[in-house]
Amino acid sequence: MTLIPAGDVKTITELACQAEQIVRQVSQTGRPVTVTSGGGGDVVIVDAEQYNRWLKTINLAALLAEGESDVRTGRVRPLDDFLRELASDQDIPG
Repeated sequence: MTLIPAGDVKTITELACQAEQIVRQVSQTGRPVTVTSGGGGDVVIVDAEQYNRWLKTINLAALLAEGESDVRTGRVRPLDDFLRELASDQDIPG
């Protein structure tokens, strides 16, 4: 279970009144801020650069999972066959 520092949890009312300050906090600390409404965490505000890093990580994880699935189910072929096919498709001298 991840513990969120108390300063990184804001209410929807705080967001409405202190939006600029909260955005500045996220930018300066690099930590996301969770915005709650009715006691539950509804949204998370995160720095755009961090969000893009997370997206890249998620996409890479999906590609790796797909590759692992291919290996487990035997959807593989010898490297030499692949390289030969790649070279012929790209007109690369062998």
